[in-house]
Amino acid sequence: TAGSLNLSGPDAGVIGTVFTPNRPTTVSINQNSGFVQWRESTINVGNLDGKETLIVVSFSSDGTVLGVVIGTGIVEVSSGTAVSSTYGYALECTELGVDCSDILVDLAEQKLAFSEVSIPKIDPDADNSATGPLVLNGLLTW
Repeated sequence: TAGSLNLSGPDAGVIGTVFTPNRPTTVSINQNSGFVQWRESTINVGNLDGKETLIVVSFSSDGTVLGVVIGTGIVEVSSGTAVSSTYGYALECTELGVDCSDILVDLAEQKLAFSEVSIPKIDPDADNSATGPLVLNGLLTW
């Protein structure tokens, strides 16, 4: 796993402006479809504070992107109390009118490129702290 993504949008100041995977990548590809999951975690097990972001991209066997899901969980410990918040974003490429042409999957080279791709916040979701879309730029490999 290598690569990184630049993140922008109204929540980037909270969840981070760069996503660099630092945990094992999960890859599941069969003859019909597949997905790749990248994780970045800064969780401090000693005091349970930090942040973890997960990006999952699903695609068909020809590399056509079906969807993108992003989730970030943040835990902050203040005066011995843990406060958590979650941020969720999803793009359904199979919905009518949704353009995912700026997301390119290369199965042979095992890489994924985003070019100014806006991932909308999941709405409505009472537990979602996201305030707007997250914009992705960059390259991830598996």
